[in-house]
Amino acid sequence: MHLWRLSKKDAQRAKLELRLAGSLEALEALLRHSVAYGHQRLVVHRYLLGEALGLPQLATYTAYFDAAMRGLAPGELQSAREAADTRAAQIKMSCQQIPAVGRRQP
Repeated sequence: MHLWRLSKKDAQRAKLELRLAGSLEALEALLRHSVAYGHQRLVVHRYLLGEALGLPQLATYTAYFDAAMRGLAPGELQSAREAADTRAAQIKMSCQQIPAVGRRQP
């Protein structure tokens, strides 16, 4: 699990790649990073974001998600799910707004 930890610089880069390009690889790296450091709320948030964005390897992290969920207050999971759905929609929208390189805009 120690291998899942990212340096501060790599974590910042992964957050940027996720935000600007919707990179599922970056999301998975951030999810692994949260698991490695025991950041329970981030594990829940990033797992749910992965679910909303269609992260293919999500089943790998289900046990960590289940353990992290046990520490949530009542109603917190629904709140986290809604926040993840909203964030996923924002990421998808921002990815659609980035023009392809070399293409002229009408």
